[in-house]
Amino acid sequence: MNKCFFILCLLISASHGVYAQIDLEVRTGAGISSNSAEVFTATGPEDVSPDPLFSYFIGLSARKELVKRLYLSPEILYSRRGNISTEPSFTIKTVVDYLTVPVWLEYEIFDRFYIKTGAEFAYLLGQKIKFNDETVSLDRQVSGKTTDLG
Repeated sequence: MNKCFFILCLLISASHGVYAQIDLEVRTGAGISSNSAEVFTATGPEDVSPDPLFSYFIGLSARKELVKRLYLSPEILYSRRGNISTEPSFTIKTVVDYLTVPVWLEYEIFDRFYIKTGAEFAYLLGQKIKFNDETVSLDRQVSGKTTDLG
């Protein structure tokens, strides 16, 4: 987490000129998250599509004008995603927490209308699986990949 914060500070300070103005804003949002998986059973592979789960994100965003109509916009966001699988005899709820750092290059076509492109770094903070009434926190090393770049 310290590395992500350092990268965000570095990006903001590197793009900051003598007469520059940086716009800061708080970002929040909500949605529905889900995924699908292939489960191997005694009869062979079976596709599983769990029910979606309410998800949200919260964080900070900065925007710095590089040249007229071209902006650099790094963000740092905390997000929660997951899904729910309900069967007749059990219920499984999966919750995954991420820290993401997207960096956007924005071009303003019209007033307040932008085209964006960029990359995103994501860090897995943790994940929990609730089976009926028992909650298990999975170690990040056990669950596999802890970072992603896209």
